[in-house]
Amino acid sequence: LRSSRELGDWWNWCRFGDRWGLSKLGEDVDHGAKAYGATGSVRRNRRREVDGVGELDRPRQGRHYFSMGKGYEENQARLSALSLLGKDLARRAKSTCELSLNSGVPLRIYEVPPVSKTPELDRCLMLSDEVIEALEKPSLLKADEWRHLGELIWTELPIQQLMVVRFLQYLGKTTPWCQQTIEEAYLDDEVIAAAEAVPLG
Repeated sequence: LRSSRELGDWWNWCRFGDRWGLSKLGEDVDHGAKAYGATGSVRRNRRREVDGVGELDRPRQGRHYFSMGKGYEENQARLSALSLLGKDLARRAKSTCELSLNSGVPLRIYEVPPVSKTPELDRCLMLSDEVIEALEKPSLLKADEWRHLGELIWTELPIQQLMVVRFLQYLGKTTPWCQQTIEEAYLDDEVIAAAEAVPLG
């Protein structure tokens, strides 16, 4: 050591320097952590504002996506189950719409409401696109084009008879012969009730 001053400085560093250094370093670390934490919080809040979706909203969004995926899978499974009924339904219909009785037209499987949990052969009909469209928009029905329902109402196929009654009930609001056809068929009360439970329109 070159001088007493240097000796004093060296002695003070030995006694206090390490402690001062650690203290200073600790303060810097604490200050840095607080600053980082505050900055991180601000950034997170800013991100929420920009995204418009809070962190707590994301799990809900995930569950919503999952429910949509589940519904899609269930729909695909139902379509697959319906396709398995196609051959038996086609054999029964013999290439003829089971309500309009038109033949030589494209046919599709129609599930008669109320729809069961799983597709059932006895709850389905093979119908033309024209008839399915009329079922979705009954106002398109013209009574004179459905006079054959007077004979079809005697069918031995229950689900076919049910739909015939629904057609006649709807048309019977303005056309007397439709309601008269139902009365003359002497149908079971259960058939009438089932038809009225899910009316057209």
